[in-house]
Amino acid sequence: MTSLLRGHHAVVFAGLVLLMAATRFHHVGSLLQLSDASLIVFLLAGACLPALALPLLLLEAVAIDLLVIALSGLRGGPLDLGLCVTTAYALLPLAYVALWLAGRLIARRGMATAGHLLQAALIWWLAVSAAFVISDGSYYLFSGFFDAPQWSEYLMRVQQFYRPYVSRELPWAVLAGMAALGWQWYRRAGKVILTTESR
Repeated sequence: MTSLLRGHHAVVFAGLVLLMAATRFHHVGSLLQLSDASLIVFLLAGACLPALALPLLLLEAVAIDLLVIALSGLRGGPLDLGLCVTTAYALLPLAYVALWLAGRLIARRGMATAGHLLQAALIWWLAVSAAFVISDGSYYLFSGFFDAPQWSEYLMRVQQFYRPYVSRELPWAVLAGMAALGWQWYRRAGKVILTTESR
C-alpha cells in the first residue's frame, strides 16, 4: 500500500482515479463531455503502478456506476439496476484485467523505438478487442435480454458496436502514447543534463 501512495506512483494513481471519475459518468461522450476513459486508465495502471491499484480502481468503477444509477433513478432490467447492470456485469472486471495485463506487457517492452511504439499499439488494440468481446459477449449471453442467443445475431452486434467501441478509445490511446513518449524524452533529457554536469 505504501508503494502506491509514495512518489510518482501516488501522482499517477491520483491522476488515473480523477480521470476515471471525470469521464465514467459519460460512457459515449459528446462535444461537451469526454468519453469514458476507464479502459485506458486500467492499461496505464498496469503499465505504471503496483498490483494494488487494480482492485482499488475496480472498486472505484463499481462505485461510480452505482452512484450514476442512484442519481439518475435508473430502474428496470433483471436486477432492477437499469439496463447496463445485469448478471453479466460480474464479468466486466475481466475486461479491465485484459487492459491491465496489456499495460504490464507494454511496460516490459518499453517504448524506446518506433518499433516498440507499434508493438504497444498492437497490444492496445488486442486488449481493447478482448475487452469488447468480454463485455459485449457476456452482456449478450448473460444479461437476460436475449432469449435464444445465436452466433449470427451476435456477429451482427459485433459489426454494429465493435468499430465505435474501438474508435471511442483511440483518442485516449493516442494521448497516452504521446504522454509516454514525452515522459521518456523528459527522463532522457534529465540524464543528459546530469551527465554533462558531472563532467
